[in-house]
Amino acid sequence: DNYKDHCVRRESDIRIANPNIGDYRRYIDDKPVFRQFFCPGCGALIENEVARADDPVLRDIELRPREASKR
Repeated sequence: DNYKDHCVRRESDIRIANPNIGDYRRYIDDKPVFRQFFCPGCGALIENEVARADDPVLRDIELRPREASKR
C-alpha cells in the first residue's frame, strides 16, 4: 500500500514548484506536473514530487510494521 494513496493530492503546473522553469518543452517532451500530498486530517504537507503527467504516483518508501513477536 502506498501511503500517498491515502493523502489529499494536488497536481499543479510545474511552474508552481519553480517559476523560473518557463517553458518545460525546452528540456523535455513529456508534460511534467508538480504533485503535493497532504495529511487528510490536519492538512499538513507531507511530500512533494515532480513527475511526468502520465506517470503513476512514485512509491518512494515502503512502510512495514514490525510483527508483534519481534517487539
